[in-house]
Amino acid sequence: MKLVTIALAGACLAAAPAAAMDLTSPDIANGARAPMSMVGSDCGGKNEAPALSWSDAPKETKSFTVMVYDLDARPTGFHHWIVVDIPPDVTSLPKGKPLPAGAVVAQNDYARARYDGPCPPKGTPHRYHVVVWAEDEADYPYRQYMTGTYIRPWMILRGIGKGEITVTYGR
Repeated sequence: MKLVTIALAGACLAAAPAAAMDLTSPDIANGARAPMSMVGSDCGGKNEAPALSWSDAPKETKSFTVMVYDLDARPTGFHHWIVVDIPPDVTSLPKGKPLPAGAVVAQNDYARARYDGPCPPKGTPHRYHVVVWAEDEADYPYRQYMTGTYIRPWMILRGIGKGEITVTYGR
């Protein structure tokens, strides 16, 4: 497992930049505070992943990955939601709806295969990075490593397009 991590980390340094994609949401805006619908239930929120839509994916796209990632948690951040293998003809995820056929929810850093919204410790607000990656592969290849720790470096390495929104939340 350490060898895979080291190899991915090293490869990320040599990765080409991903093409810019447009990521939008009726629920969140870049730089704004996360709405209570998105916030974790332990913080009084509804724990719902935001509706997302994306465009401008490279024509070589074979699948998409969506992540919600806390940039300020722990020394290395915290994955709240990871959806891999979204088919290339899908360009949105509606709030509160089932995922499209073929999409797989990976294990978040709570060790659960689901969305778990922001709920940082009291104090300084945290930044939550919502990102969609376009990939040049149809299936995430390392099924035994279906966690953000492995998927995020893989996206940095293999992602050919990227759209992002960052929101904040604190209590």
